[in-house]
Amino acid sequence: MAPQESLLKIYGDRSYRHVTMARHQGTTIAFAMDASRRIVYSVLDLSGPPAKGEADTAYWSDNPAELVFPRELAEAGYAVVGATAMPTVKRGGAEAAVDERPTAQETDPFLSTTARLTADAPFHVVSDGTYVVVLRQSVGETHSDAVYKLTGGGCSGSASRTDYVLSGTKKVPLVRDTLLCDRFLLVDGKLKPVLEVRYKRSRHATRPESAKDSLGTEDMEGRPFHEPTQELSFVRNLTQGRFAAVLVPTAISGVQRWQLFAHNDATGRVDSFSVEQGAQGLFNTRGTRFYTSPDPLYRDAVFERSPGNCPFTGRELVPVTGTEGRAETALRLNGTDAHLDLGDPTALRFGGRAYSIEAWVKPVSYDGPVLARSGEYLLAVDAAGLVSLTHQGAPSPLLSTESVPTDAYTHIAATFDGTTAKLYVNGRPAGSGALPFTPATGVNTLVGKDSSGGTDRLFKGDVDEIRIWDRVRSAAELTEDMSYRLIGNEPGLVAYYRFDEGTGSTANDQTDRALHAPSAAACSGPARRPRSATTPGCGATASSSRGARWFPACRPCCTTSRRTWSPGTAPTPSPPSGRPECCWRSPPGTARTRAWRAWTSRSAATAGWPRRRTCWTRRCSSGRRRARTRSRSAPCSS
Repeated sequence: MAPQESLLKIYGDRSYRHVTMARHQGTTIAFAMDASRRIVYSVLDLSGPPAKGEADTAYWSDNPAELVFPRELAEAGYAVVGATAMPTVKRGGAEAAVDERPTAQETDPFLSTTARLTADAPFHVVSDGTYVVVLRQSVGETHSDAVYKLTGGGCSGSASRTDYVLSGTKKVPLVRDTLLCDRFLLVDGKLKPVLEVRYKRSRHATRPESAKDSLGTEDMEGRPFHEPTQELSFVRNLTQGRFAAVLVPTAISGVQRWQLFAHNDATGRVDSFSVEQGAQGLFNTRGTRFYTSPDPLYRDAVFERSPGNCPFTGRELVPVTGTEGRAETALRLNGTDAHLDLGDPTALRFGGRAYSIEAWVKPVSYDGPVLARSGEYLLAVDAAGLVSLTHQGAPSPLLSTESVPTDAYTHIAATFDGTTAKLYVNGRPAGSGALPFTPATGVNTLVGKDSSGGTDRLFKGDVDEIRIWDRVRSAAELTEDMSYRLIGNEPGLVAYYRFDEGTGSTANDQTDRALHAPSAAACSGPARRPRSATTPGCGATASSSRGARWFPACRPCCTTSRRTWSPGTAPTPSPPSGRPECCWRSPPGTARTRAWRAWTSRSAATAGWPRRRTCWTRRCSSGRRRARTRSRSAPCSS
């Protein structure tokens, strides 16, 4: 035997690909995927008898073992919904009937578990010290092993069924080009699925079937409850396994964050997600709120994870907020020439169909357009400070019953169902009426500028969080979402501009349409501006020589961060010093999982704010509500 061969452990029983390795609790584990998309592993067990010799090759597993994946899938951030059971497939490929209970020998262990959802692509393995975490790309909706959602719950891959959930005429897949996560325990050299405690009768983690239902690790038939595969749905359009994951410590003892980087094939950009690791080791898309003394004198001495009273003053504790570092940004327009040109994409040509437009505005002066398509539709703040919606061909604009203040953030929204238009100010209904619509052709959609009528009108002030939808959003939806960042994959969202770039001459669209908008006044590098009492901690500013600039906005609280950049232009991660962990981002400026609901995905904080200018303080003091990261981005967006 050649000397180098004694250092190699060769498994020749099948063809392997996508090899990776992890070190867990001092033990090395090698992983690979075979040609049939089954993930196998081999453990280097150095605790064996010395008689095996000195070479490590003798201590690897004799034969690789196949990872056993769960039979259920749950979406991260939606624990209340519960898990979706995979269909039971018998050997030979036929799905078992609802009332059929095939034996273990009759069941196909691959097609009856989430293993069938594994894409033929590189995967990653991470150890968090307790569990071995396997992250893998899911198959696409056209894959032969894809399964689809059923109207009565559950899923199936049978071509003979007709009770599928449909989107138009297409069946809705259970997963589609996203990221799946599973955890395993290393026990006696074997990786075993994690058991979970649930109610025995309902098989649900939080909802009992009745008062008699009890908790346990097995159901009434003795079948064990295994932790379901977690679908990280805020990661989208993943191809060729182009993602990376790392678990990093924070400034808070015992708190870690998942940093996920994934190439979005639809946009050609890399999405970065920051999600707090939950108490059980998974993904806490809600985030965590920390508390300190209300007296600045004792803030360095008091740090609690739950509400209470200060031991020094006896007063109620207050949430921790950042005091320095980079804030999120908005777009500042000078009112003379600065604006954004969104072009004339098909998605923004409503043609009289339903639409909704939202934005946060902070006007310096009145009578300025917020979003306009050359008169076809125009959302503006008129000379009296009222929100105005104009359609080409309408005899007069629809005006709000509530005015917008200057030098304060206000959320405004307009919806149109094809006949009736409605206006909202800070989530409150502020006017409605019939508004005719005449489509225009060959015109561009502009932010901060309107050229209809022969003269240019421009907005002077700050604009943030522009969201354009091809459907009518209800008052409840507007109120629920206005104080949280979205991910970008919400139904009906056709364009979404966060204006968090902080510098440069392009505003990135966070949806998969990638309708990125160049600025008519290019933005230059970041510069700091002094903090104020109303916006504590607002830091980074980037100004333009022509008047348009990115500036620190008072952002709503988020939980899952998402940042996107083009390959080769990624910023250097450097969490600002002196800030609480809940306000860190990577890269800087990076979070309702609605995931940044965030990616705090799908949850962020719940309180609503009457004025956007106070959001910076309130969002940190409100904690987090949900993160659907649903991005597309987790930390406070302060």
